[in-house]
Amino acid sequence: MQQGSNHSHNRELIIVVDDDRVSREIMAGFLEKLGFTTICLEDGHYLTFSCSYFAHVKAIMMDMNMPVLNGYKATKRIRKVCRKNPALDHLPIIAVSGVEFDDHKCIKAGCDALLKKPLTIKRLYDALVDCNVVCNPLELIK
Repeated sequence: MQQGSNHSHNRELIIVVDDDRVSREIMAGFLEKLGFTTICLEDGHYLTFSCSYFAHVKAIMMDMNMPVLNGYKATKRIRKVCRKNPALDHLPIIAVSGVEFDDHKCIKAGCDALLKKPLTIKRLYDALVDCNVVCNPLELIK
């Protein structure tokens, strides 16, 4: 597990789950510019052990194609945990993938938005806003 470089107790937390280190670093960098603290995980399996974090998580960025536990299965497990806890009624999960993915399968698994790599900060910002996640204003980011 990696923690983003700008950890602050005043910032909202977003979990980044991706098996590719460079993709994790890019997403974490964009998210930190948007005003979030990040925790980076390299596999969906690790996320299922992090369920205690969910109460403090603003959103999850989920790579859909990972070894061990892919994003589809991890998302389904998260949704199962969230259904048992009313405080986690709707934790946004944003699907991210560098390869073609089945939009219907992502939505059916419980994803709220879909992003194709390579990411841009603008597309990431738009997806977060669409999921009602409040970010730093994009026009203030350099």
